[in-house]
Amino acid sequence: MNRARRKPKSKVVKINFINSSVFKLAGIGAAALILIIYAAAQIYKIYSVPVKTTTALTKTVYKSAVVDIFVIRDEKYIVYDANGSVVPLVKDGTRVTGGDNVAAIFSNDADAKSFIEERQIKNEIAYYEALSKSDINFQSDLTQLNSNIKQSVLNYITAAESGKLSDLKAQIDRVRETITARQRATGEQVDYSQKLSELKSRLSALSSSRHDTKFVSATGPGYYVSTADGYENAVPFEKALELSCEEIEELIKKEPEQVPSNVRGKLISGYDFYIAAVLKAELAADLKVGSTVSINFPSSSVGEIKVKVAKISETKDGKTPVIFTSRQMSEELSQLRIERAEIRLEKHEGYAVPNSAIRIVDGEKGVYILRGNLVTFRKINITYSDDDISIATTPENPEGHLRLYDEIIVEGKNLYAGKVIS
Repeated sequence: MNRARRKPKSKVVKINFINSSVFKLAGIGAAALILIIYAAAQIYKIYSVPVKTTTALTKTVYKSAVVDIFVIRDEKYIVYDANGSVVPLVKDGTRVTGGDNVAAIFSNDADAKSFIEERQIKNEIAYYEALSKSDINFQSDLTQLNSNIKQSVLNYITAAESGKLSDLKAQIDRVRETITARQRATGEQVDYSQKLSELKSRLSALSSSRHDTKFVSATGPGYYVSTADGYENAVPFEKALELSCEEIEELIKKEPEQVPSNVRGKLISGYDFYIAAVLKAELAADLKVGSTVSINFPSSSVGEIKVKVAKISETKDGKTPVIFTSRQMSEELSQLRIERAEIRLEKHEGYAVPNSAIRIVDGEKGVYILRGNLVTFRKINITYSDDDISIATTPENPEGHLRLYDEIIVEGKNLYAGKVIS
């Protein structure tokens, strides 16, 4: 008996819709990524610059040594036993002679303040009396007068920012003078009589209310300084040129001595003072006794001063003691003692050239520059280099050499003279 043949079952294929969606999303993402990359490439192509340049400008650099220094002066305390509030009569660094009154002592702070105000008022009275009697023919050019006012204000701001407070009074007076000149030029009447009357009345009241004053005199000729820092006796002045590396380093680390309570300032004798420093032997080798160098004090209002090399002592362990000398004096210099200083050994001035831009073409050292859209080669005469830049000077025959305001190419590929940058 024949069995009935079974009908084969149909194979059912199931579609995984989850995986299908993932594939679709992946495809869409890949397409989007391709579009983003293509758009970014087009934007870069449009806006990217094939070369980068920097402008050739003049720059001054120094081969220098940054060290701590110690200032040595021939100085002695000014002693006065009376107690009270001390008011200096002359500014620090002023040259005085023996017997000159350098300070006043008052029994209380109120009298001291009254005396200070009296001195200020006397100066104001002298200033306004001079203006009221002035017969100067002021300029009538308002443009120039306005320019004078602006310049005087800028000079005042510069003096204030420099920290040189001794210059401020002169700058303030100059501002007032320029404003007064403009007032007179425009026909404005300037009457100082009321101001003078007020000042004189105030002066009279102050003079009648103040008590006895004791005066401190200079014991001899020299520069007066109203304060003492405790280093006046740290090293004898006559021993300054004999200092070793170890002694200079000890001075820089030394703590100041306690200043006696009856000290009313100090007197600096002579005209010269010394600056002691320890330099690395290779830097000290660039110096010679009698030569002039600059010392810059970046953290002080002193700024830069010229000094002479007074003594170069024996090198030990790669270090050399050097003593500099100077005759300069100012309010700021009179207070200088231990300071971080930049001793400028060599000065180099020329065009600043990034080292990355320097090329050697046909045996000539130079840079590529961009003139319009054309690449040109310029020779350079290097006189100084550090890790980042070189200083190039202009030779007697400047033909073909780097010039001021040339656009130096600092980044670019496949550069050569005559190449057109599109």
